[in-house]
Amino acid sequence: MKRLLNYLLNKRWILSFVMLFLSESKKERIYIARFKAELSFFGFDVSDMTDEEIKEGMNRVGEMVSACGMSTNEVEQAMKAMASLN
Repeated sequence: MKRLLNYLLNKRWILSFVMLFLSESKKERIYIARFKAELSFFGFDVSDMTDEEIKEGMNRVGEMVSACGMSTNEVEQAMKAMASLN
């Protein structure tokens, strides 16, 4: 049963639906876990980083992106284009 639930939650559309009913703290933990998985996929070792360090790094990246003068729509389009390369 646990394997079936994990399989279903790994499907993005089901996870998006389940996220509607979760508390903010649980959503944050899931987002951080997904972000860590994405970083690991690209070869970054984040196993020794805490959730606070991950959030701080995400904030710094956001500041760097905003400092380069790109709009949020341009960044979103670039990220979607990079995600479709898989």
